[in-house]
Amino acid sequence: MTRAGSTVTPAWWRTLPLDRVVRVEGASLRDLADHVDPLPADTAAPLFFRADDAAAATAATLTDAVVAAVEQAAIELIPLCVPGSDSPADRSSLARSAARARAVETARSSEHFGPYLAHLAAAGASARTPRTDTFSRETRLTGAARVVAQAHGRDTAVLVVDVPAGAPARDVAAAAEWLCRAGVGVWLTGDGAESVDRFPTYRVDVPAAPSDVATIVDRFRPGSYPPVVGHPHAASAAEERLHTLLSMREWATGRGHNQVVRPSELGRPFTVDVVWKREKIAVEIDGPEHRSRQRFSDDRSRDNLLQTRGWMVLRFTNEDVLTDHERVVATIEQALQRRRAKGTDT
Repeated sequence: MTRAGSTVTPAWWRTLPLDRVVRVEGASLRDLADHVDPLPADTAAPLFFRADDAAAATAATLTDAVVAAVEQAAIELIPLCVPGSDSPADRSSLARSAARARAVETARSSEHFGPYLAHLAAAGASARTPRTDTFSRETRLTGAARVVAQAHGRDTAVLVVDVPAGAPARDVAAAAEWLCRAGVGVWLTGDGAESVDRFPTYRVDVPAAPSDVATIVDRFRPGSYPPVVGHPHAASAAEERLHTLLSMREWATGRGHNQVVRPSELGRPFTVDVVWKREKIAVEIDGPEHRSRQRFSDDRSRDNLLQTRGWMVLRFTNEDVLTDHERVVATIEQALQRRRAKGTDT
């Protein structure tokens, strides 16, 4: 790997350092996010943060904004680290106390700091923004980053920060160095990163994400992360809702959420929202971004790849799942019953 304008190999996520701040050239935040969705097996758990002018105004505001975004991601992902924390219907004080107790018990056999993990679990159980003055920023960042990493099955996390043009270079540099010293990798990108010249530069060569295709950084803000294989995306209300609905149906067993599918050996793998592999049924939940011309075309290409290999593809909108879920669930059940009745060799 080389620096300062030379091109990093396609597996850039494996070669960029995690122990110091670096600048990334040649690819936007959207390009980088699109290239790690689905998340490769050999990368740190990434969290993408797009700073606005207000967040990047000073070192303190940028640091606070990034820490808050990492903490929010950790709250969303806490059910993957603390068993029994995925009961969103109960927001009572008893549920919060139970969440704290489970978190403390989990921390005893892990590297998590028990009081802070309990703090996150209680915030998730109550669906409230946690207080920011209970723990230091260092504790919040390291503790939240550890949750994000564990949820993705990784040992470390990395922050990919998009810096807006005109952001004060000295403040951005100070914030980035603090974040890195607190224990996470920091990669700076965006127009504003060019002026932060105290850090080494790595040029990354990846395909550009089409402008009208929504990546994870377009769909989820301010902190974005790839879906976790086997689970609904924690920041998607529609995916979470469908997961809850299907979990109550015995016929829906055998499914996988956010499964990586590779229809052909030469094709790029992609993530499908819900999959029944034995029955060869794929369910996709489309947000507003799927209405764009490029995304519609990409969706049809993916559907065709699956269908020519014997798959049935069912598509629903977010609104379908959130407001007309009975029809959605009935459609999926009928498709499964037909496949199971006739076999899946078609």
